[in-house]
Amino acid sequence: MSKGMIIAFNLPRKERGISVAEATRIHRELYGYNSHSHYGKYNRRVDGLLDDVGGVLKLSRSQVLLVTKEGGQQVIDFLKERKADVFAWEVELPPEDAEELETKKD
Repeated sequence: MSKGMIIAFNLPRKERGISVAEATRIHRELYGYNSHSHYGKYNRRVDGLLDDVGGVLKLSRSQVLLVTKEGGQQVIDFLKERKADVFAWEVELPPEDAEELETKKD
């Protein structure tokens, strides 16, 4: 069985003094975004940390992630640097989840 990590996080903006613009920047750095220019003529995908780490499944909400164990620590460090409350658990992955994470890694 391979190992993974479930990471749940919360970014309490008001309590930590994080502006809406800063929260948007953090979200884009984590998840990536689609960039449009010249009124939609040019479109491109800007990768975020989760794209670089690979092997990520979003669970019930965008604030709960299932990642490979190798990429989990990078995600945790990123979130803690940005004042998020982070909770992480190391888990044994069933074969089907491990396979899905591996396909997302490539």
